[in-house]
Amino acid sequence: MTAASGAVVGPNGGLLTISSAAYTLSAEANNLTLSFTSASAVTFTINPGLPVGFSCTVVQDGAGAITFTPSSGVTLNNLSSELVSGGQYAVLFLESVGQDIYVLGGAVSGSGGSGITQLTGDVTAGPGSGSEAATLATVNSNVGSFTLANVTVNAKGLVTAASSGSAAPLVLTGQTSTPGSSAGTLTNAPAVGNPTLWLQISVNGTTYYIPGWT
Repeated sequence: MTAASGAVVGPNGGLLTISSAAYTLSAEANNLTLSFTSASAVTFTINPGLPVGFSCTVVQDGAGAITFTPSSGVTLNNLSSELVSGGQYAVLFLESVGQDIYVLGGAVSGSGGSGITQLTGDVTAGPGSGSEAATLATVNSNVGSFTLANVTVNAKGLVTAASSGSAAPLVLTGQTSTPGSSAGTLTNAPAVGNPTLWLQISVNGTTYYIPGWT
């Protein structure tokens, strides 16, 4: 196995600890667990010539994602065509299924092993792993309570504007002594008999009559 001097410790009980950000796989790693502790991105190179049936477990113990890079003549397959570890504490499995033909399994990036790392758009979260607080984008800075509100809603259902409105005005349009066939004698009128006049008002285009006496 190839890495920077002092960057590989072990094997210790089947565990090989690697702090280097560059590592080339060798036959000595067969059936071992390789723990990568680098805080920066790691390049994991697979050269041809390893025996058929070779296998190892790879753990991303550090923050640095591990990119698996097959050299010329090596085929590396993955179910989702992803060749990068999914995040810190991801566990992956490398298996030789033929001469210089490998399958990479486990928590690769995009496999769902570490979940969504970042949300963008109207809702933002991350980047990060585990539980991340989400923030809803501000689309209307005018917040509070509104009376007879005028509201604007965008195509996403978000309120983009809001303000207090006003009641429809009462418009006095005139007066008449004959308000129409629908009017009749008011039995509880403040004076005896029919009103002496009717005030005409218009509300949103509809005419109403208010009785009056002299």
